[in-house]
Amino acid sequence: MARNMRAMVAALARVSCDRQQFRWISTRRLSSFPAAGTRFRLPQTHVQLRTLSAVASVPATATRWIKKIQMALEEAREGTADTFEPYMNDEGVLVLDLGSKGQYSLQLEGERLLLFSATSGPRYYVYDADNDWWHNPDDGHLLVELLVRELMHTTSACINL
Repeated sequence: MARNMRAMVAALARVSCDRQQFRWISTRRLSSFPAAGTRFRLPQTHVQLRTLSAVASVPATATRWIKKIQMALEEAREGTADTFEPYMNDEGVLVLDLGSKGQYSLQLEGERLLLFSATSGPRYYVYDADNDWWHNPDDGHLLVELLVRELMHTTSACINL
């Protein structure tokens, strides 16, 4: 069995794509590898916990982002001939009316932002404080990227976010 193992290691050493890795394996004696069934201790991992102040600041951060998006939409309105009416309603929901093309809305729900898109439907976003962005937990796309891309295709408006 050891002879078969040596032949396999030697064959692996000849593979051209990872030569250095296999060369290192082929120069080691088989007796220096751990025996089958050996248990290894995994290194401790450190988890960074969010502080209460970071959790409490999510609504303030969401409000800041909603206002930032509103300002960008108002700037983009000047450059389009289509119906493009952004406004904040009484409940604090940012609404973008596109006339016959539909309507977008953005609002805070708990610690998540909820975007109702005329193109892709409702989507939730969570805040990543390390990167200062809102991302979709299902597939990882960013709120800003989806919003800019969809509005460019729908209205030809250039949103500067």
